[in-house]
This record gives sequence, C-alpha cells and structure tokens, in this order.
Amino acid sequence: MMSAEHADKFDLLVSIKEKCKEARSQLGYSNQDIADKISEMFDCGEFSVNTVNNFFSDRSKATTIYTTGYICAVLGVSIDQFLEIEQPLIDEEQKNMSALLIELQNELKIKETQIENLNNLIKEKDTQLEKADKAVQHYRNESAGSRKMVHTWVLAAVVLLLILLIAIVAVYLFHFDFTNPDYGLFRNSLLIKAIGITPLSLQ
Repeated sequence: MMSAEHADKFDLLVSIKEKCKEARSQLGYSNQDIADKISEMFDCGEFSVNTVNNFFSDRSKATTIYTTGYICAVLGVSIDQFLEIEQPLIDEEQKNMSALLIELQNELKIKETQIENLNNLIKEKDTQLEKADKAVQHYRNESAGSRKMVHTWVLAAVVLLLILLIAIVAVYLFHFDFTNPDYGLFRNSLLIKAIGITPLSLQ
C-alpha cells in the first residue's frame, strides 16, 4: 500500500501531467515535437521521444525532476504553483529603486548616443578643417609663386626702362648737346674741348 507521502507526490505528478496534457493539446504539439524542442532549447543532445511518452503515460508513476522541468518549460507550464513555491515579495522601496535604475540606464543610453553623435560631428568638422587648411596652403603656394613671378617681371621692366633711359640720355648728349657748344647742358665745356668734339667731328 502507498504511503501518505508517496501518495502526495503521486497526486502532484498526476496534476502536473494533466496540466501538461492540456497545454500540449492547446499548442497542438506531438510528443516528438516536444522532444525536438527540448533538444533545441536546452542543448542536451537528442532528447528521447520515449522519455516524453513515458511522462505522459498513465502507467508511469515516477519521473525525474529534469524530465518534468524540460517538458513543463517547453509547454509553458509553471512547476512553482504545484510545488507551492511563492515568489518573494518586493517592497515598494525596491520597486522604486528598480524603476529608478531602469530610468538611469535609459538616460545613460541616451547620453551615450548623444556623445557618439558629438564625436561623429567633431570628426566631420576636423575633416572639413583639414581640407580647408590644405586649400589655404595651396592658395598660399600659388600666391607666393605669382608674387615671385610679378616681382621678376617688375624688375625686368625696371631694368629695361633704365636701359632705355640711359640710351635716350646718351643719344641726347652725343647728338644734340655735344654738337652745340652754345646750347644744352655742356656749353664751351673743357670736356668737349679736351675730347675734341666738334659739330664737324660728329657729322
């Protein structure tokens, strides 16, 4: 004859089985489906469909807690209510702290996103500044080359003008001034007499 303790355990197992049978029917799962899902969810290798069959069998009077837990997890059946396990009560202060923690975490994520956006904006501005610096340097190089070229042309023009001016002065002196002792800058000059320049000698 079954003892009272064993009877309670058997009744508990029967209650869990009945609840799992209802869930299996609602979900439309076969025993093979349940075995496959246990293998996928818990990475326990190939879960035997015979184990599932034995669990749902009316002749089965005992099963391991692991098998029961796997099948209940796949079917969404809570074992806690059958084992009379109560969830610990959370007082109001703990709830407030949890809510505050979640709020702070959300704010932290927002700030991190803002910081990331600012960093991207800084990188973009740095790239623009680098391009602007290169453009300015290129313009300075071109301006320096242009100024150098302008200085060269101005110097050449000044030299040509000086040569032209000297040529004009020389032509004036030798053709007009020295040939007329009574007119111009040199009149009866000793230099003219010394070098023997006369109107006839220049003709």
